[in-house]
This record gives sequence, C-alpha cells and structure tokens, in this order.
Amino acid sequence: MWKWFMNLFNRDCHANQTQIDVVAAHIKYHGSISTTEARAIGIKHLRSVICKMNKAGYKIKNVGKQGKCGIYKF
Repeated sequence: MWKWFMNLFNRDCHANQTQIDVVAAHIKYHGSISTTEARAIGIKHLRSVICKMNKAGYKIKNVGKQGKCGIYKF
C-alpha cells in the first residue's frame, strides 16, 4: 500500500525525444505553444512533454491564466 502511494508522486513523464524536439522547435520559432497548437502538430499530452523537458533542463514556464489552457514559453 505504501509503495502505491509513493508512486503517485514519483511518476515518470511519458514523452519521447522526438516530441521534445518538436515542441522545442515550435517554441523557438513561434515564441510559445498552447495545448491547441500542440494537438495540431500531433502532441496529445503537452503537459507530459513539458514535464520531461523540465527534467532535461529546459527552463519552461506556463504563461496562461490559471484554469485556462496552458501556454508555455522559454
């Protein structure tokens, strides 16, 4: 039971390097990326990609208003 509880906080982000490269290129070219834009380029779960990018050392912040769709930029 305890291991299950701790795994809730230690989840791994599920994004591959190609998705990270696509999102990074989009942010560099356009300045930001929203969840709607991410879906248009084939990224279903932008939060997972952003999580993986943060763990890899990218400095990305959410500039969207709380409760609205996420907009991320460097």
